[in-house]
Amino acid sequence: MRWVRFDWPLTEREFLSPDVAGYRLRAAVPDDLDAMLGVVRAAYASDPAWRGLVADIERRVGARIRDSLRDPSAHFVVADHGSHLVGLNGVAVRLSTGQNFITGICVAPEHQGRGLGGALLAASLAWLRDQGLAVATVTTDARSVAARVYQRFGATRIEGVEYPDAPRGT
Repeated sequence: MRWVRFDWPLTEREFLSPDVAGYRLRAAVPDDLDAMLGVVRAAYASDPAWRGLVADIERRVGARIRDSLRDPSAHFVVADHGSHLVGLNGVAVRLSTGQNFITGICVAPEHQGRGLGGALLAASLAWLRDQGLAVATVTTDARSVAARVYQRFGATRIEGVEYPDAPRGT
């Protein structure tokens, strides 16, 4: 894998979450856990960069979600389509992984390409800014779908970084 880090300066920046017709963004609640885990699984499985690593990602990201869902220094924004949760992004002020993203942008495959990733990202970055962070960071595979979204959203891209918390194939 080729790791790349994205950094967003947050100070004095507006992150307007675009209105995506037919979808509603809101903060996650503990009752969303099972649906969130299903979206994480489906989103990572739909991205060719993560195939073969989904079991490890699901286990580790699932543990991060469970550990962070009630933590006031973390925030999950979810996207609903009707009564179904179809997207999420989780962030935290500080994580042991050295980044601020708990999940990365996750959108159910049948809802991808409609602007939800950008809307989830905008809401997450605004929350981190409102917590007083000057810079938000995430590390991902350079070939991932999320990397393209992050790049379009004004992040500074840093190539060839180390990622000690990298997922492992099974």
